[in-house]
Amino acid sequence: MADHDPEYESLTKQINEHDPSSIHFEGDKKAFRIIGKDKSVHHVLGGGKSADVLLWRDKKRSAIVVGIATTIWMLFELFEYHLISLTCNILIFAFTALFLWSNLTSFINRPPPRIPEFRVSDETILRVVSMVRGEINRGVDIFRDIVVGGNLKKFLGQAI
Repeated sequence: MADHDPEYESLTKQINEHDPSSIHFEGDKKAFRIIGKDKSVHHVLGGGKSADVLLWRDKKRSAIVVGIATTIWMLFELFEYHLISLTCNILIFAFTALFLWSNLTSFINRPPPRIPEFRVSDETILRVVSMVRGEINRGVDIFRDIVVGGNLKKFLGQAI
């Protein structure tokens, strides 16, 4: 390069004059600091196991996370699988496994699996039904206003 740009020279000077305070030695490893000089990337990400997974320090867990994310992406994007279908298939598989486990325990002289009882109170059901009723009434009111008022702009706004 015959002529040098002053910005280029300034950048090369900054790169060549490496600031040793930006590198922190933890044992044998270098921990590069990006946010200030007092916090490492591991510390900024919260430390612990989640930061280890995100920074690929725990390669096995990181690979499992990437594999699960890729599988979920393939199911929903490539194979156009739906969340409701996936949930139903998982529930069917779980019920089948529990049924077989419960019936096979008599052959191997083991106690059947303990499945906790699940009860929904009347108050909870009434609250949910009341909320759903309120939303249905609100939707019917909007529909009535559109139909009776003949407001095309509001109709198109609600339809989209």
